Amino acid sequence: MSSLQSIVPLIIIGVSLVVFFKWVGRDMNREEKKPRSRR
Repeated sequence: MSSLQSIVPLIIIGVSLVVFFKWVGRDMNREEKKPRSRR
């Protein structure tokens, strides 16, 4: 139980960081790729 409660916040932070970096990378590479490149 204790380990799960300590792992969940780390997973949330990791996912949020991955999404943030992906969003930043997409925003920076939007000029190179076509403007309609979102799913």
